[in-house]
Amino acid sequence: MTRNLDKRIELLFPVEDSAAASKVIAALDVLLRDTAKGRRLQANGEWHLPVALPDTTPFDAQMFLHEQAQRQSGDEAGTSFVPIERPHLTPSSTR
Repeated sequence: MTRNLDKRIELLFPVEDSAAASKVIAALDVLLRDTAKGRRLQANGEWHLPVALPDTTPFDAQMFLHEQAQRQSGDEAGTSFVPIERPHLTPSSTR
């Protein structure tokens, strides 16, 4: 598996909102449980498949997150973005 390590940008920032931080941690927990497509970087620089328990179905984090997003979007069916309109300015209100 090749990696683009030369032409990439990474960004770090604090997640100060506790609800947002909980969502980030939950997503990382899911990604770290992946035994279908996930890889673990070893100290020697080699990538290895994670060790799955015997007689368990491989866990695919991407599929799990996709299905979760579908379920959540179904809960909000009919909701759409409605922008806030700017007030119309009249010549007398610009003073």
